Amino acid sequence: MCEGMLMIFVTVGTHTQSFNRLLKEIDRLAASKKLRGKIVAQIGHSSYEPKNIEWFRFTTFEKLNKFYKNT
Repeated sequence: MCEGMLMIFVTVGTHTQSFNRLLKEIDRLAASKKLRGKIVAQIGHSSYEPKNIEWFRFTTFEKLNKFYKNT
């Protein structure tokens, strides 16, 4: 991550409930260029897989902290 570059980090946690509506809207905004910078989402158990942003389902506590520090 470059110093000064805008980053948006979306996280939904480990709850088994889906957050598909949130992820679809973030993905739509990214595709329309209404959100700038790097966008990364932790999508958890959601079934929707974004097409226009970087995403992952789960990661370690240490890696999550790195995302928090960069946003």
